[in-house]
Amino acid sequence: MASISNRSREFQPLYRHRQIYNLDILGMPCHRTDKPFVKGQLIMSALKQVEFNGSTGLVKFDSYGRRTDTTVHVFQQVREGILQKVGKWSDVTGLINYPNIRPKLNISTLDSETFNETFIISTVVVDPYVMIKKDKKLTGNARYEGYAVDLVYKLAEIIGFNFTLVPVADGEHGKRRPNGTWSGTIGELIAGVIDWHI
Repeated sequence: MASISNRSREFQPLYRHRQIYNLDILGMPCHRTDKPFVKGQLIMSALKQVEFNGSTGLVKFDSYGRRTDTTVHVFQQVREGILQKVGKWSDVTGLINYPNIRPKLNISTLDSETFNETFIISTVVVDPYVMIKKDKKLTGNARYEGYAVDLVYKLAEIIGFNFTLVPVADGEHGKRRPNGTWSGTIGELIAGVIDWHI
């Protein structure tokens, strides 16, 4: 982050009374696409140069500002408070289960009506979890790829259910509105429009 801190004087005009302003608007609301942050390009340029090892491995970004070389480890809870690493997912290889380690599913706890049922699963399209494939000829679930998509396919294979992936209309996971209702996939779950969310 040295490249941002070295230019901190460029951010000074945005601060008034210890508050940040963007084009005379207090704060930087994420939903205001009509008023992008005036120093956004500077921050994005600096972030694209960042590279460090974090809890999910190497963190670095491509020229579009998207994270690359992502690896997510998959764990199974084997008993209360004990997790076992059973696989990993990367944007290069997809889901890889470790040999001789299979997630154990207690089928007896599942409702018998679950088998062969088709569920509507809502999702937010966000790298690397759910991404839209570049091939525009694909339809249905085949249009999507990513860690969460691989995970749902694996669950469907193990448990024995069908599913339809549907991107959430407003692109949000969900937040509480002033009137008490919810947006995003939480709102869809409450309204009964979908069965699951990933």
